[in-house]
Amino acid sequence: MIESQSFSHATLRMEDLIPAALQALAYVGSYHDDAEQAGNALRAYNYKLLEWNEICDKLDDRDDGGHGFYNDLCDAIDSYLPRGLRYGCTEGDGSDIGICEYEADEPED
Repeated sequence: MIESQSFSHATLRMEDLIPAALQALAYVGSYHDDAEQAGNALRAYNYKLLEWNEICDKLDDRDDGGHGFYNDLCDAIDSYLPRGLRYGCTEGDGSDIGICEYEADEPED
């Protein structure tokens, strides 16, 4: 079962946030209740890890400093999280990044 937890704290550097987000994606794949979603998340993790390894040495040369890759990674994490959880800043602390609960606007079907 996926639970709220912090993956990065007190830093907003891409060099720290991207590895933390990769760790979060692996966590989601390892603890997802739905086997198909877990497999999809782990495949996404492997793909993103390969992509990250290709660009990490060139991070300073990227036009966006890695922000685009990080945003794509966050979207991937969110796409595998169960309803009521999201990946991003925790409430009240903008430098604490992780999986956290939020109140969904729509009722579940």
